[in-house]
Amino acid sequence: MTSSNRPTRIGMIVPSSNTCLEPQSYRILGDRTDVTIHFTRIPVTRIALDNSSDRQFDPAVMREAAGLLATADVDVIAWNGTSGSWLGSGHDRDPRP
Repeated sequence: MTSSNRPTRIGMIVPSSNTCLEPQSYRILGDRTDVTIHFTRIPVTRIALDNSSDRQFDPAVMREAAGLLATADVDVIAWNGTSGSWLGSGHDRDPRP
């Protein structure tokens, strides 16, 4: 949890093939000292509308990545990639683990 002694820590799960996200995120932050960003990656090497591509975004893979970020005591964990949106919002609401 955020305390007054340290910046807010944002944890981001990133596709492994994305090469611009970290530099762009740091540019967006600019000179802010009240927020830090921490990244972990999941293997994403191919984007297509098929089952093979979709399997890269398996919930178990996301949970493992989130678990790694949690060890950094981040305040929030977010997916930072557009390809996950191809699964639709219903996927996010699916109660299956």
